Amino acid sequence: MPAWFERMAARERAALLAWTSALILATALPLSYWKAPQECFYSPEDFARCDPWRAIGALAEASAAALMTAALWMTRNPATTRPQSAVRAAGRLGLLLAIAGGLTAVVGDAYLIARQIAAVGYAALGLALFVESDRGNFLVRSRLGMLLGITLAIWALSYFPRDDQILPMGGSFFFIPYVVWAARLGYRLGTNRTPTTRKARPVELKLVGDLGAIVLFFLAFPFWITSTFGVATLGDPSNDVTVKNETGEAIIFYEDRRVTAYRKRIAAGETKAWGWLEHGAYSPAAEDLTGAKIFCRYLLDRELRRSHYLITVIREPSSCSSR
Repeated sequence: MPAWFERMAARERAALLAWTSALILATALPLSYWKAPQECFYSPEDFARCDPWRAIGALAEASAAALMTAALWMTRNPATTRPQSAVRAAGRLGLLLAIAGGLTAVVGDAYLIARQIAAVGYAALGLALFVESDRGNFLVRSRLGMLLGITLAIWALSYFPRDDQILPMGGSFFFIPYVVWAARLGYRLGTNRTPTTRKARPVELKLVGDLGAIVLFFLAFPFWITSTFGVATLGDPSNDVTVKNETGEAIIFYEDRRVTAYRKRIAAGETKAWGWLEHGAYSPAAEDLTGAKIFCRYLLDRELRRSHYLITVIREPSSCSSR
């Protein structure tokens, strides 16, 4: 096998690496993120303890990034400008950070720091991919590659400061266009076919094509936002929240203390669950049967997520004194 690999042309070796990178992400990431138990995704700390799913995801991302970087490096053309040389150097450093951060993420609580190191690395890789897809070898130039590069860079920069999202590299569905692009890139490299120059189209076909592109943009853009930033843009997302009464007496519970029309009576020791619309902050409260406030909280969405959407009510009137 090594001898056979050495006899291949550089572009053929690069094609094999690109296809292998696509295969890794197409198989490993769905297994890592969609087969993992729901308990893995309440917080980064939960995911850090969720074996073997986190290891599968981290190894897949690091391996795919390394293979694709090697494929692009094998087929690179000489840098034509200093900025291009600088971006390539940043990409090489970014690969080291992405691999180091990704692999360190499988070591216990190191995930909390390692994921940010990996995000910086992927931001540099995304920028390098954007430039290479625009100015690199004719065989690797691609608008889809440019879109993937800028998506990866934006995802990494927005993901770096957050502590409430567990998303795979590039976002939830990044691997789908990545696999398409990598498979197409491997085909071009393997067959030595450069992108063909399109002939001028009739005005009618051009208008239809432009209209189709606009419609596709408006259909795809919400899903791009959802995948890249982890923020739902369609419908009214909700989560099932469980409220447990440990006060020793029956209570009246309010999902929002400012909206008293909607209340739940929860008996002593009883647990109830119902859907709450997802938003940035919550102000639950409870009172005893005499109408006295005995429990008040102000929870951000990430705090509610980290508690596994469980609110335990105890008698604590002081929590309502300043609210």
